Amino acid sequence: GNRIDQLTSLSPLIVGAKSSGSQILLGAEGLEATKYPDLIPWTLFSTIHDQTHGVDFAVPMLYFAKWQGFPVFGTNEDFPRFFSAKQSQAGTSIYQSGHWIENLQTDIVIGAALARKYNLHPGSSLALNAWVPGEQTLPAPIEAHVAGVLTPVSSAYDFALIAPMNMAWR
Repeated sequence: GNRIDQLTSLSPLIVGAKSSGSQILLGAEGLEATKYPDLIPWTLFSTIHDQTHGVDFAVPMLYFAKWQGFPVFGTNEDFPRFFSAKQSQAGTSIYQSGHWIENLQTDIVIGAALARKYNLHPGSSLALNAWVPGEQTLPAPIEAHVAGVLTPVSSAYDFALIAPMNMAWR
């Protein structure tokens, strides 16, 4: 009820793989990916992304790893604009410290509460565990470095781990 209404007010359209609407919404807005998600075809994403009418943001969220039990998702350069538009204080920086991803192989951005809980800051190194179907964990961790910490927004994004799509595709 109330929680779903709050989440839908943030994103008018969310497209996901075959699943229940609430499961897609909780995964995308609540960052509550509890099982390995199915994927939508890249061509579908590209079609939505290339729309010039009625689409403000096309932000992919590809869950591909976990760190300390928190899911890590890969996304594109539209994410900072999307996140900035969601913030209530227009004109403020979306970063508490650091900046958006520059190194597409190793940089990640994290939420403020996650940074505080684990004493992380720009320059901190993390070993991400790949997340694959069947909850198998690949033996080689994915090396990541914190590039930025998001401003607190009192949502699931305060515990987010956000990576570039290039890292997710490895």
